[in-house]
Amino acid sequence: MTAGRKPKKADVVDVIDPSLDQTKISGAMVQMRADGIAERQAHEAGIFDLGRQVGGIQMAQVTRQFSAVAEIKLFAEIKESNKFKELAILQADGTSAVAENIEDFCRMVFGVGYKAMNEESLTLRALGDGAYDAANRLGLNRKQLRLIRSLPDAQRTAVAEAIQAEGKAEVVAIIEDLAAQLAQAQDDATDAREEVKAREAVIADKNAAADKLRAKLKRVQAAPPDVVLAELHKEATDFMHDANGCIHGELRQALIAIKNHDEEDHSVFMAGLVGQIQANLKALRAEFNLPDVSSAKDQELAAQVVQWAPKKAVATGK
Repeated sequence: MTAGRKPKKADVVDVIDPSLDQTKISGAMVQMRADGIAERQAHEAGIFDLGRQVGGIQMAQVTRQFSAVAEIKLFAEIKESNKFKELAILQADGTSAVAENIEDFCRMVFGVGYKAMNEESLTLRALGDGAYDAANRLGLNRKQLRLIRSLPDAQRTAVAEAIQAEGKAEVVAIIEDLAAQLAQAQDDATDAREEVKAREAVIADKNAAADKLRAKLKRVQAAPPDVVLAELHKEATDFMHDANGCIHGELRQALIAIKNHDEEDHSVFMAGLVGQIQANLKALRAEFNLPDVSSAKDQELAAQVVQWAPKKAVATGK
């Protein structure tokens, strides 16, 4: 630079569009910064609060002065939050780690899995704070606590009161007694349902038989007299065959089994059975004034009549 020469001033360039409202722009930027700060502070406050809760749990586990009820309630709070994935949890070896899911979080913080913690939460909800604490002091196991949760409300309330007032042996006895009553009630309910099903099946069979008889009655009423007679003959013949089959089949086999059972004489008992059948047949003969067809010729004629009735029914389309 030559001595005595003044430096030339730089040209001033206006980079701000004069058409824009600079006051509004400045206000909007201030508001955006304020909103961002508020959102960040709220997020950090949530993380801080979660960290405080976790710290409280860990401190409680170390000092063993932390209520089991409070621990489960904190678990319920944390379960509803998704922020646990953003919290670095201090481990026993001095390192820190972030839980990938609620299962990892429960194991890192509570020392057990999510399922166990959730079950404890259900028990707390069923018993209430006082009875839950008392149940932990008594050392009731998971099976016993599940039994308590399965009881109806009134019985569960009675058990909760007993837990706070009685010793472990008395409480276990009450739980087992109520569980036995509940199991018996469930068995009775099952038996009742099975009985109802059986009755419904019998009723259904009766209804089906009644429907069949009604259909048959309508068919018979609409048929000519000779067809109706053939149908009646066939029906009576079927009953006779059933009776003969029972006598020569089931009854005969039963008499053989009785005779071969031992060397005793059971002929009187057996004769009584056969005699009862004879008496019933004699009563039928007398009721309808039926002739005796015991001769060989009469028996042959009766057999022909019996065989003819079903054939005629078939020939008539029945």
